[in-house]
Amino acid sequence: EYVGPLVEPGLQEKPLSIALREIHSDLLEHTEGE
Repeated sequence: EYVGPLVEPGLQEKPLSIALREIHSDLLEHTEGE
């Protein structure tokens, strides 16, 4: 299921940058893989 960005994306901002900002803002939870 698609969920849009949880932060306001900047002009031409890449998806990875958006995801990292979401993690930094504690909007997403990140767990390390094995």
